[in-house]
Amino acid sequence: MEQTTTEHRYEPDYAIAPGETLAELLETRNMSQAELARRAGLSAKHVNLILKGTAGISSDTALKLEHVLQVPARIWNALEANYQGHQSRLAESRELQEHLGWASKELIRELTKRNLVKATREPVQQLREVLRFFGVASIPAWESMWGETAALGAYRLAKQEGDPVALAAWMRIGELEAADVDTAPFDRDALRRLLPEMRKLTTTDLHEWLPRVKEMCRSVGIVLLIERELPKARVNGVARWLSPKKALIQLSARYLREDILWFTFFHEVGHLLLHAKRNGPRDVPPTFIDTKDSGGRVEDEANAFARDLLIPPPHAAGIAEIHTLAEVQALADELGISPGIVVGRIHHEGHKGPAWGAGLIARYKW
Repeated sequence: MEQTTTEHRYEPDYAIAPGETLAELLETRNMSQAELARRAGLSAKHVNLILKGTAGISSDTALKLEHVLQVPARIWNALEANYQGHQSRLAESRELQEHLGWASKELIRELTKRNLVKATREPVQQLREVLRFFGVASIPAWESMWGETAALGAYRLAKQEGDPVALAAWMRIGELEAADVDTAPFDRDALRRLLPEMRKLTTTDLHEWLPRVKEMCRSVGIVLLIERELPKARVNGVARWLSPKKALIQLSARYLREDILWFTFFHEVGHLLLHAKRNGPRDVPPTFIDTKDSGGRVEDEANAFARDLLIPPPHAAGIAEIHTLAEVQALADELGISPGIVVGRIHHEGHKGPAWGAGLIARYKW
């Protein structure tokens, strides 16, 4: 694990207006406001407002001051730009001060531990770093980019005490990683043809099947990522369109069990095969978020797709009649899938307790 750096940046809560520099210069030259106004062709009121800091120095005024005071216009322009920039930053700081609890300390600690966000002791600057990670300039901008996803996440996470910002951060990690992965254009028919081969790989070890499935996904326009869950993200997987020709399936491997991981993968594949790339009045590519309490027609269809692909209905009818591990293995061999997937289905349907046959379910470690 790499060591994170801690940055402490001092930012004064004041800024010197260019008018103060102008006032000092007039005093040293024993020149009155009125004389400066006459020499520069400015109104006395405008000069007075500049000196008070309530009016800025335009590029035209800067040139006039150069002619009168022999101080280059670029100096006045720089003073004005620095002052206005500082004022904007102070205004931003006051706004961010009101949202310091928006990203939880737990989430920030995890993002800094993963070297995704720079650590700083100053709370407002730390929030800036989080917004920079999201690639947005403000909380309202974040709402514009992630608001619909966060709202959906909040609805799904309500029963799980989840954090929509953490969910969005987890998705942002996938977005950033997927940006560097080249894929072929999305091909729905080719994806369907690969499903039997993908299904057979459930019988192999993670280190064998994961690179092979990733490569198959890339060949049909999908980036497949497994990214460790963030605190309170409470997510199993997400399917989303990064562009009309490129999709992302991001899995959290939340329970570190092969049956859940494979089911979630095929569930997300189901979304990409069954559901539209475009959705809603804004023509925004949809995002399909799979949490523990996901529901609704679209989720039911994706669940059914994954369920029936792994164990087709004719074989599923006999699941309740399985009483021995030998029978589990026999069905798994017949279907060409891992016996852990059969056990997981038995557990899910409540035919046996969670400890029954658990040894057949492959477990993963980070």
